[in-house]
Amino acid sequence: MASSIPVQPHPAPGLRRNRAFLTALGGTAVAQLGTSLYPMILPVWVMQTTGSAARVAALSSLGTTVRLLAAPLAGTVADRSDRRAVMALANLARAAIVALLALALASGHGQFWVLAIGSAALVLAGAFFSPACAGAPGGRTPARVGENHGTPRKPQG
Repeated sequence: MASSIPVQPHPAPGLRRNRAFLTALGGTAVAQLGTSLYPMILPVWVMQTTGSAARVAALSSLGTTVRLLAAPLAGTVADRSDRRAVMALANLARAAIVALLALALASGHGQFWVLAIGSAALVLAGAFFSPACAGAPGGRTPARVGENHGTPRKPQG
């Protein structure tokens, strides 16, 4: 008995050969590495250079305040815009900010206020990235879109 399942002569290339996917994966990995290390390194650096725990606390408080104030606007922008564009722009902004901070530190202009402004800008860019990433479609299928948004589906039948 012959099989009725059509056989594809050339299967679609896997993700390991998909250049766009590998570029996005590499960029995301670098961005996440920087995003993970920066909050750990900055307080240590501030404490070692200034010797002031109050400045470390001020830096932390500034980041929290910026995140709280920006979150409603960032969530609205992420919901009403192309999420991929929001994520890409936020990552580009974060990369530029980190590059400028590294340049400031390397040139000897790494005063506390420069770091505070840079840190606030990084948190602001991250505030736009997070809701766009969290709301990205991922593995939604047309039958389950309503479930993912919290709205009940119509009963089948």
